[in-house]
Amino acid sequence: MRLIDADALLEDFKSRAIKARHWKEKAILDDDQERVIRADATLTFLTEVKLTIEDAPTVEDRSLEIAQKSVELGRTLGQIEGKLQRPQGKWIWKHFDDNTGIENSYWCSNCGKPQAQICISYCACCGAQMLGGEKNEK
Repeated sequence: MRLIDADALLEDFKSRAIKARHWKEKAILDDDQERVIRADATLTFLTEVKLTIEDAPTVEDRSLEIAQKSVELGRTLGQIEGKLQRPQGKWIWKHFDDNTGIENSYWCSNCGKPQAQICISYCACCGAQMLGGEKNEK
């Protein structure tokens, strides 16, 4: 969709209609029926386009509809959010891991990644809520 300045477009059509009227008047004075017919057709076309633009819906007309849909979407998301549960895990203390070579670190039981500290109540990697911890020394 392409947004346009309808007011500027209407002004342009008004100026074109004025030119077409002058063109028609000159054709009448010159007694040129073909130019009079073409000027009438041009004026009819410009008038129809002008009416179409004036009757077209505007952003302001749709703003209430959009606001209502936004409220409905917010309610829907709130309901979905209420149904979703955050994953849960525990901090696991590992003195040494032979695979990674990391010493003395806490690991998330949900995603299995090491953490520098466990003073937070969730895992920084997967977002799991931590319910506590245990010390497992390897």
